[in-house]
Amino acid sequence: MGKTKLILTLCCISSILFGQQYYSHYTTANGLPHDITYGIFQDDKDIIWIGTDNGLAKFDGQDFTIFNTDNGLRTNYIIDIDEDDKGNLYLASWGGGVHIIRNDSVVIPEIMNDSLEKLNNISVLNDTVLVENSRGNYLYVKNGKTYNRNNYVIYKNENNSYVLKEPDPHERPNGKLSFLDNEMIVYNGSFHLPNKVEKLRGIYRVVDYNKLVRTFPFFKNTIVQSVTKLSDKNYVATQKDTLFFFNNHRITLETTAAIEDRIIEKIIPISADMLLVLAKDYNGFKKAYLHEISKNETSDFSKIIQTKSPISDILKDHEGNLWFTTHGDGVYCFYKNDIPISFLNENALPEVNIKGIVELKKKIYVLTPNHLTSLVDLKRDQVFNLKGISKQLIKLNDKEIAVNFLGEEEKDRNSFLKKTAAYRTFKVDSIGVIIHADSLEIPSLKTSIEENRTLLDAVFFKDTLWFATSTGPSYYDYQTKTLKDKSINGKTLASKQIKQFVKRNDSLWVATTKGLHLLNKNEIKRYQTKDGLVDDHINTMLVDHRNHLWIGTQKGVSVFNGTNFANITENTGLLSPYVEVLFEDSRNKVWIGGNKGISLINNQKPLKLQSAPSIVSSQNNTSFDYTIISYNRPNALLAEFKIDENKWTAIENAKGKLHFDTLNSGKHRFKLRAKKQDGVWGYTPAYTFNVTLPWYKQWLYVFALVTTMLALVTFFVMKRLRQIKKRNLVLQQAIENQQKLESELNHVRENIAQDFHDDLGNKLARISLLSNLINKEVSNDNRKLSTKVKQINADANDLYLGTRDFIFSLKSNSDYIEELVTYLSDFGEDFYSKTRIRFVLENKINQNIRLPYYWSKQLIYIFKETMTNTLKHSACTEVRLTFTYEKNTLSICCTDNGIGITADEMNSNNGILNMKKRAEKIGCQLVITSEEKKGTTVSFIGKTA
Repeated sequence: MGKTKLILTLCCISSILFGQQYYSHYTTANGLPHDITYGIFQDDKDIIWIGTDNGLAKFDGQDFTIFNTDNGLRTNYIIDIDEDDKGNLYLASWGGGVHIIRNDSVVIPEIMNDSLEKLNNISVLNDTVLVENSRGNYLYVKNGKTYNRNNYVIYKNENNSYVLKEPDPHERPNGKLSFLDNEMIVYNGSFHLPNKVEKLRGIYRVVDYNKLVRTFPFFKNTIVQSVTKLSDKNYVATQKDTLFFFNNHRITLETTAAIEDRIIEKIIPISADMLLVLAKDYNGFKKAYLHEISKNETSDFSKIIQTKSPISDILKDHEGNLWFTTHGDGVYCFYKNDIPISFLNENALPEVNIKGIVELKKKIYVLTPNHLTSLVDLKRDQVFNLKGISKQLIKLNDKEIAVNFLGEEEKDRNSFLKKTAAYRTFKVDSIGVIIHADSLEIPSLKTSIEENRTLLDAVFFKDTLWFATSTGPSYYDYQTKTLKDKSINGKTLASKQIKQFVKRNDSLWVATTKGLHLLNKNEIKRYQTKDGLVDDHINTMLVDHRNHLWIGTQKGVSVFNGTNFANITENTGLLSPYVEVLFEDSRNKVWIGGNKGISLINNQKPLKLQSAPSIVSSQNNTSFDYTIISYNRPNALLAEFKIDENKWTAIENAKGKLHFDTLNSGKHRFKLRAKKQDGVWGYTPAYTFNVTLPWYKQWLYVFALVTTMLALVTFFVMKRLRQIKKRNLVLQQAIENQQKLESELNHVRENIAQDFHDDLGNKLARISLLSNLINKEVSNDNRKLSTKVKQINADANDLYLGTRDFIFSLKSNSDYIEELVTYLSDFGEDFYSKTRIRFVLENKINQNIRLPYYWSKQLIYIFKETMTNTLKHSACTEVRLTFTYEKNTLSICCTDNGIGITADEMNSNNGILNMKKRAEKIGCQLVITSEEKKGTTVSFIGKTA
C-alpha cells in the first residue's frame, strides 16, 4: 500500500506528502511533562491519560494537568493505565507499585506483600487488578479495604491438567493472563518438563486457579500470543505474524502481516476492514502497522510519523483519532476525517492560482492567470497561453467555452474557445449572454451601458434583471436602459459587497462578504459562522446534483443541505483555505480551486456531519464547571447554555466555570450543549438549582428603599426640568437651523459634483478621444508632433482620473466609510489587475459610520499615492489593504511584502512628506514602518469623534 493511500485510509489526507498538518504533535513544549512516554488511555469521560518519565499527564484537548510526586505519587515513572467500572484509574509504575486516581486525587492502595518493582501492563476487572512484569503475572484481589497480591505461573499437574500456582523461587515466569468477555483467560505458556520444553497451545478460561478450561477449541494446536475482541461476536488472535479472525464457532479468516519478524502485542480495529497493530521485536522495541484485511496488505505506520524513537503504545479515541506514544518524541495524534479529499497533481497545471473550471466534451478546462489547461482523467492534455491576466472562464454551450481576460483582444484558431478582453461574462435565464468590459453589453436587449463599477454576477429573479455590484444590488431599468440601485424585494443585506447570486425555484441565495442571505417570498434569512458557516466572507457558490449548496469562503468550504452545514477546511484536508472556484463535473466529483491548487471530493455520497464533542460538567450549588472535549479540532467548537426556558446563550471558551447566583430567587434549570462547527449538538443532563437572595436584596426592603429614593429624585428632577425646559427651546431651534444648513450644503455639494462631472469630465474625455484620433492621423515621420499629442492624451487621462477623485469627495455620500472602502478597493483591484501583484482587502468594519467632512478626499489621495509608490518601488508580490474601526478610531493599513524603505528615503521622499501633511490637515496621524526585504506598512489612525 502506498503512503498516500495509507493516509487516506486513516482519513488523515496525506499529511506528510503535501506538507500540511493533519495531526498534532505534543511534547514538553506543549505542556507534556516528558517526551519519553509509555501507556496511553482514554477514560469513560473521554479524557486522555498519558504515562511518562516525569509523571502522569491528563489531557482534555485544551490543557495538560500533571500528577507527580508533588501530588502524592511514589514515583514519576508511569508505565500503563486502566480504569474500573466506577471510574477509578489504576496506574502501573516503575518503582512505585500500583496507584489509584480517584476524583483527580492520588490514592495509594493498601496491598499485602506489595512490591515496588517495574510493572509493565495493568488491567482491571471488577475488584481484580491484573499486573504483568518481568517475573510474570500478579493478581491484586480486593479484600475489604486491602488488596491481596499473588504471583501466578501456569503449571501442568500430575493429571496432565493446566492450573495456576505460585512459582517456586527457581521457576521462570511463563504464560499470559488477560481479561476477555469479563473472564480471565490464559495463553502463550511454556513448561520445562523432563528432557523437553512444552508450549501451551490454545486459549484457556480460568474457572478457578486450580482449573483451566479450554475455550475456542479450534485453537487446540496454535500457540496464541495475543487476543483482541473486535466486535460483539468477533475476535482476532495472533501467533507471531499470523492473524486468526474468529467467532465463537470457527476461524473465519487466516492472514499473515508483514511486520518484519516481530510479535504482535496489541490490535485496535479502525474500521471493519482496517486494523492498527503494535508489534515488538525480540529486544522489546515496538512499531505500529496498518493492516488492511480484505487485501491482506500491511504498512509501516512508524515511517509516516517519521520519528527516530520507538513507539510505546497506540490508542483510538472516541472521535476515531489515532494516538501514538513514543520513547523520546512525545505523543502524536492523527485526526480522523470522514471527507476523503484528493488533490490534482501539481505537475498537471502550469500555475496553481485557480480562476475557473468548466467541462466540455469529457474534458476539464482549468483557468489560471496566464494559461488555460485541458485535463483528461486528471492528467494534462493541452495548455493554451493567454496574452493577458485572466479573470473568468465560462461555458457558453455544449460546443464553446469563453475566457475573459485583461489584455489585448486576440483571435484564436480553436473553434471551441472564445477569448474576450472583458472582466466578466454572464449567462442569465431569459436574457442570454451579458458581457462586462469597458461598458456593459446586453445583446438580447440591444443595450450598451457605461458602467464603471465592478459587476460580479447577474440573475433574472422575479421578472427583474439584477446585478451584483461592489456597492449593493442594482437592477436593469427597461425604460431608461440604465442600472439603478435598489434593494431586492425591499430587503436590506448585511453587506453591500455582493459576490454571487444562485437562484433555486422561487428563492434567491446571495453571497456577500458578511454572510449568506436567503431571499424567500417576502422574508430574508442570514447565515453566519454562529449558524455553522465556516466563514462569513463568501467568494463563490455551487448547487450540486442533489440540490445541496456549496459555499466557498476565505477559510474553506461549507456544504448546506437545507438544515445543517458540513465544513471542509485546511484542518480537515483542504489544500487551499481561500476558495475562489467550485465546480461539479459529470462524474459528481467536486473541484475546489484556490490560490494553492485544486482539491477533489467524490460527491457520490452526502458529506457526514461531525459527531458531538464530549462534555464533562459538574455542579456546585449555583456554579457549574464544564470542559468540552475534542482532540482533532479543539479550537472550532461552539458552546451554549440555557437557563429555564430562555434562549440559548453562547459561551466563548471550551473550558470554564459559569455562575448563576445573581438570578432571581427561586428554582432554576440549567443545560449546556456543544458541537463542532460542522456537527450535531451534544447535550448535558438538565441540572436544577435554587437561588436565595439575602435579606437586603428581597423585594420589601428594595421596595421601601426605591420608593424613598424615587420621592427624593422626583423632587429634584422636577425642579431641574423647569430650568432645562427653557434651555431646550433655544437648543431645539439651533438644531433645526443646523440641520437645514447641512441639507443645503449637501445639495450644493451634489450639484457641484454633477456639474463638474457633466462639464469638466466630459470635456476631458473628449480631449482624450480627440488626441487619440489625431495621433493615429499623424504621420510616422512627424515624431515630434506625435510625441506632443501623446503627452496631451496622457495629461488629459491623468487630469480625468484626478477629477474623479475630486468629484467623489464632493458627493455627500462619500463621507460614509463603506463608500470609501468600496472606492479604494475598486481602485486597488483595477490598479493591480494588470500586474503580478496580488491585491487583498480586509474589511473589519461592522457599521457604516459617517466620516468628518474633508476626510474622504485626503484618504483617497494618501492611499492612492501609497499604492502607486508600492507598484513603482517596492518589488512586492502582495499588497494588503485593511480597514478597522473600534472605539471611534478609524485605522487603515496598506502593507506590502516588498524590499522596504530606508530611514533616509522616508525623510527625503516628498511623496511621503505630502502624505503625512494630508493626514495632519484632518488632525490625524500617518505612521510608516519598514524593514529591509520584509516590506512596508503605511498606517492611518484617526479619531472620528
